[in-house]
Amino acid sequence: MIPVDQQYAISCDPGPGPSGFLNLKAASVGHFVLLSRLGSPLISAPMDLKKGSLATAIWVLSRDWRDSKKSLGSWIAKAWISYDAHRYSSSKEAFSVELFHLCNYWRYHTEGLMCWDKDGEDKGGGSIPALFSIQFVLSQLGFTSDEILDHPLKGALAALTAYNAMRNPEAAMIDDAVIDVMNKRRRERAEKQGGNSG
Repeated sequence: MIPVDQQYAISCDPGPGPSGFLNLKAASVGHFVLLSRLGSPLISAPMDLKKGSLATAIWVLSRDWRDSKKSLGSWIAKAWISYDAHRYSSSKEAFSVELFHLCNYWRYHTEGLMCWDKDGEDKGGGSIPALFSIQFVLSQLGFTSDEILDHPLKGALAALTAYNAMRNPEAAMIDDAVIDVMNKRRRERAEKQGGNSG
């Protein structure tokens, strides 16, 4: 697992991660929200992706999350996803290679994420609490709802880990520099709110 301070450094410019030839964008909280709403197995069980869900996940993650959301119901998106799903049916090798690259990419962007473990629930049962946790922490740090959706998923998870460590330092090993960053963001937010109210 990548240490949280390194996650913070990476979250400033996380890049698309190791996606091979798939040309995927850096995963954002908006991508996570969209994939959750679609019930994508990528959220809870990436290795369970079937042909259609793999093609859909690649479509969503290969463009900005807003563009994906707008275009998902369009004929071009349906044709593209259908074409890829058919290609996977024709070639088990293509399916295996793209699944491998997508899973590596997703692992990179969700490294260290433990907040949506299923805890005995059905698959995908923990994704909504995870989303609420991420949104709550980023809102506490002063991000607006639009900024939260655009925030790199990797950075959001680093913030969530750091926030949980600040609340319960005995239960988490965390670099002091990360806590300093969190405290600085809180102070900036308090000053901003104080300036707006005066």
